[in-house]
Amino acid sequence: MMRFVAHGLGDRGVPPSRIHVSLERNVQCAVGHCGHCQLAPLFICRDGPVFTWERVRTLLGVREL
Repeated sequence: MMRFVAHGLGDRGVPPSRIHVSLERNVQCAVGHCGHCQLAPLFICRDGPVFTWERVRTLLGVREL
């Protein structure tokens, strides 16, 4: 849902650097050691959980199997 809302805001002229999304993952260690909350190079517990759309839009565009 966040992906569609972010695209809608972009269509209305909001720059990607001004759109923020909150990525929630099940965090176990909360310091980035276990890798449970890893999303590509980012650790949600350590680097987030709030990111700019500019930073994560390519990561959220990849479908998981």
